[in-house]
Amino acid sequence: MKHLKYFNQLNEGHITLTPEEHKSVERAVKKMSQLLSVKRSWLFKLKGLQLPGGQDKDFEYIKNIIDSGSSDIVYVDSIDYVTATGLKSKVGIYIVLIDRFKGLYLPGNKSDSQDNIILINQEYSKELRTILMHELIHAKDPKLNQLFTDKFKKNAFKKSYYKRRFEFEAFSGQLLNVISNSTYKFIKEGWSSKELKDIFDDILEHFKDTKQDFINSFEKQNPDFMKTITNEIEGLPSYFVDIDYSKIPGIDKFGDRTKLKPDTLMFLNREWDKNKKISSETNIEDLSKVANDNFVSRTDKLKEINSDYSEFLKDLYKEIKKQVDFVNSKKEEEKIELNYKTMSDWMNSCKNVSFMSRKSKSRD
Repeated sequence: MKHLKYFNQLNEGHITLTPEEHKSVERAVKKMSQLLSVKRSWLFKLKGLQLPGGQDKDFEYIKNIIDSGSSDIVYVDSIDYVTATGLKSKVGIYIVLIDRFKGLYLPGNKSDSQDNIILINQEYSKELRTILMHELIHAKDPKLNQLFTDKFKKNAFKKSYYKRRFEFEAFSGQLLNVISNSTYKFIKEGWSSKELKDIFDDILEHFKDTKQDFINSFEKQNPDFMKTITNEIEGLPSYFVDIDYSKIPGIDKFGDRTKLKPDTLMFLNREWDKNKKISSETNIEDLSKVANDNFVSRTDKLKEINSDYSEFLKDLYKEIKKQVDFVNSKKEEEKIELNYKTMSDWMNSCKNVSFMSRKSKSRD
């Protein structure tokens, strides 16, 4: 009964980091970068860890390695944070060599909110900020780390990666954090109001795109064809299966709606070594790949299996509107407005994405 007060917060919306948590992420990233540059040759001799599987077993296994003083795990920093239900917590951050994961959040003893672990795979040293931000959002999610969610969690990890509700929270919350962080950084770098407006509008246009509805409809009508364009890698979990959507007949007509502009890709890619502008030397393919891996393609996949995607769209509009107001407060030049001036206009344009796919699913 004592946990019932948290029940409604299972749908707590999209989790974002506080300013203090952002500062802690930057501090930890700096420490990790220093470790990986100064002691790189030593770190690459880390023994690869094989997790036993299951959150409780994984946590106990890693905790024992830490307590033993093993050189196969490297302590970086700890971060104080607050969960979405207001619980003050702490998490330790460690560098390891581990199969399959870029990063991993492991909740510890449920009676001790200070006992949590984030693992960062040292093979992904170019994505430290992105990985750490993602895992810290997991740590803030009460569905993963509080007693009252045990019933929810019972079958959660039996689902494929993109069907896990907490992955939706992490990817969508991560995107909202990047929008906020990058707006502040781009203003400091001297980007104009109009340039930022174009980026905001491009993001909104992308996330109301109906490409995924078309793909889902095609998959249902052509299951045998879809099997022929699926590359299954033996021994890896289902979420590593790669589908080449570009081979679907008719998908090309969506290309002009789904291809983000270079400036938007730079804006979304927190790991890119940004110059003032996209230059002729910039590798747009690399830039696009990182942004798509981290936010775009993953959120597209998540939206079709999460009932609160329309709530995410509202949060996305609110976040971008907040950043427009921030730009207007900082820039002396002409004030800007989004192409969609109100949330009602925006949501009306998103109806197909928000509801059509789930209605069709409900009839299956």
